[in-house]
Formats: sequence, structure tokens, C-alpha cells
Amino acid sequence: MATVDGGLTMEGMPSGDDPEVSDLGYYAPNGVVVLYTGEVGFWNGIARIDRMEGDQSVTIERAG
Repeated sequence: MATVDGGLTMEGMPSGDDPEVSDLGYYAPNGVVVLYTGEVGFWNGIARIDRMEGDQSVTIERAG
């Protein structure tokens, strides 16, 4: 998990989501970015960002 300092706005986002395996999400209450490797069900505060498919590489860096 990676922490997002200062948080991201959830304005206009649904109250939560039901992420699937391989989804990349943002958990607003703790300010963390998560990659789902198992089924977790619906969670309040989750915003689905993207889905990882196939052979992909991701780099998450702290902004400058």
C-alpha cells in the first residue's frame, strides 16, 4: 500500500465500490492506494482507479 499525503478529493465519487481482483483503488479514509489480490466485497470510501491486466509494470512515486 502507498499513502497519499494530503488525500485526494472524493467529490463527485460514489460512496464506495466493490473492487474485483486486479483492480487498483484509492481508500479515502486512510489515504492509501491498494491493489486487490482477493475478493473483498463492497467498501465505503473506495474509489476504483483502474484494472491491472496482463503483464504490466506500475511505478507510484511521491510528487515533487
